[in-house]
Amino acid sequence: MAGINMRGWRISTKILVVLLAALVASAVAGCANSAGSGEKITDGIRDIITTSESGNNTALKEYAGRGTPAPVALESLVSPSQGPSQFDPARAADTDIVTVDMGYQVKVTGQRSGSVKSIFGGREPEVVITTLIPKTIEGKQRVLEIEFSVEPSQVYDVDESRYAEFTVRNPEGDFDINIRTKLELFRYDVSTARNAGRAAPLGETERAAFLKDEKYIEKDHPAIQEAARSIQGTDDEGTVKKIYEFVVEELEYDKAKAGSETGKAYGAANALGLGKGVCVEYTDLFVALCRAKGIPAKYVGGIPTEGESLGKGHAWAEVYVPNYGWVPSDPTWGDTGAVTFDRLRPSYVYLTDVRNDEVLRNSDIYTCQYIGLDVDISHSLNVDSARTKYLAELRSSIDTKKSKLEQLRKGLDTTFATIKSSEAEINRIDQEMAGVRRELQTSASLGQAEHNRLVEKYNSLVNSYNEKLALHNQRVNAYQSERDFYEAERAEINAVVDRYNLLK
Repeated sequence: MAGINMRGWRISTKILVVLLAALVASAVAGCANSAGSGEKITDGIRDIITTSESGNNTALKEYAGRGTPAPVALESLVSPSQGPSQFDPARAADTDIVTVDMGYQVKVTGQRSGSVKSIFGGREPEVVITTLIPKTIEGKQRVLEIEFSVEPSQVYDVDESRYAEFTVRNPEGDFDINIRTKLELFRYDVSTARNAGRAAPLGETERAAFLKDEKYIEKDHPAIQEAARSIQGTDDEGTVKKIYEFVVEELEYDKAKAGSETGKAYGAANALGLGKGVCVEYTDLFVALCRAKGIPAKYVGGIPTEGESLGKGHAWAEVYVPNYGWVPSDPTWGDTGAVTFDRLRPSYVYLTDVRNDEVLRNSDIYTCQYIGLDVDISHSLNVDSARTKYLAELRSSIDTKKSKLEQLRKGLDTTFATIKSSEAEINRIDQEMAGVRRELQTSASLGQAEHNRLVEKYNSLVNSYNEKLALHNQRVNAYQSERDFYEAERAEINAVVDRYNLLK
């Protein structure tokens, strides 16, 4: 599975602040978790969020095309109860209960600048961390619980994305910020959208936003346009499926890039030319081709609850299909055979539908800004999935049953070999009895004594035959019972395997 680079890379630069014509050196730096772009983020005082002197809230600016952030009260982060919040194995194909732990470990590595307070009117050194957090999205996920080890200075929405901001002023030393979110996930894909018949109308402004050419999604690039012209479908759904198949066919998963901490994003056009990429490239190309065909599509970033990307991020897409509305598609996992165009799994935690996020300064999950000191920040991500545990239990059960079945089969083979051996012995005795009978037919000419000897021998063989036949029949009956038990066990394990394969 492709993984968005989740480990923040740090930038530590020195900039010169001009104040009243005097040059005053002040350490002002910013660090960001990049989308694997490998591009430096321009640092400077203007990039530092200006903190009001009267409170903890940070001034919120308007973002072009996305509007003004809307503050969210902490008590409204959790969705009202809408039924049981415990995992139900019977619904494992369609739901999951997961706990996501996002951690930020901050080390204060540099010296505080003595000139910071005078430059910024008495402002103390501070660290500001802004991170995406999950929110309830109808039909996709429901936030059941959320806990912060440090209360955020503010939480706000910009379009469909939710951000938590933490401002730590004048830190005395290293510190951690941890966020734990418990969610219920729902399977949502083309098949569920088709059955639900959701058809929310798409306004012209929104349509234009998801048809545009943008960084990494170069839908107007000649190579993208040429590829788009080669893809034909009878309707929008058919065209999207053809695009999905095209991306899966044209791209090969780039394991080297997936293992890199700072791999640069290729963008849709370069990915098409290279013929490889990770989830970011699969998604960029898919979205660019959809847009080139006039079909609104968006890049979605979030957290997978299973697979090789566990503990990292993942990217997939959503496309607007008439009569269905926005439906997700994951060509990356489709390339591995884990999912299909029509059917996904409840294994996606949605965070954002923005490819180039101004709020995070074009990072993926979080951004860090600091003033008056240098910091080093690392990001950890852990996911606990009830569905994944259930699958592991099924797999363990299958392995245990397979081992038991193998022992039963060996026992059957041994019993069968014994039966064949006793059958051969019975046949030998039967043949010997037939020989004695033939001798008895001529024994009159041999005298009474010889006749009596042959009769005695024959009767002994009959007794032996009957004893061995009785034992043989017992073994046959035992074998049949063992075989019936074996077949029942095999049917049971096959049922578990079928369920596992359906869920997996």
